Amino acid sequence: MGKFSEHLITTRENLEDAGCSEEFIQHFLELENKNDETGQMVALTQYRKTLLDDLN
Repeated sequence: MGKFSEHLITTRENLEDAGCSEEFIQHFLELENKNDETGQMVALTQYRKTLLDDLN
């Protein structure tokens, strides 16, 4: 298994552990395949905001 494949598996596991939905994970991994780090940061920031809003 290549390093990129291992990276994707680890990323998926981390997102699952964080409670992300399958839809979010698929979107995030699509951004990963496009090397869209900005898009990933935006997605994570929005997810974080959603979590914080749910706490309040």
